[in-house]
Amino acid sequence: MLHHHWQSMRSEIRVLIQEEACGFLAGIGSEVMQVLPVTNILHSPSRYRMDPREQVEAMQQIAAEGQSIVGIYHSHWTGPSGMSEFDIKEAAYLDAAYLVWSISKFEWKCRAFRIVDRHAHEIELRVEHRAT
Repeated sequence: MLHHHWQSMRSEIRVLIQEEACGFLAGIGSEVMQVLPVTNILHSPSRYRMDPREQVEAMQQIAAEGQSIVGIYHSHWTGPSGMSEFDIKEAAYLDAAYLVWSISKFEWKCRAFRIVDRHAHEIELRVEHRAT
């Protein structure tokens, strides 16, 4: 993932600090090419549900650009630094990486997971600092 994608997610999460932010990472293979934020219709600090209309629009845009869902991200403003039981239960895109942002000591951190047999397994997350 390129640094500007990382910064895009972190900026959105900081703006929506009182609720879980969420969205898609689109790309080809494991390469992230765009970040697509989606409104959390629950506006909750402890759960998220993507706005169905925005979710469909984002998925149509991803497909139209010949990309796929590489990842799904959301923030845990008040939750754990990893996948919650609810996150694992509700995971619908098992080919995608799940990125969870959490705050610790006033700093946002991100971890990535794959869901296998309804268990979260942490995976490496690389952020590249190269020109786009």
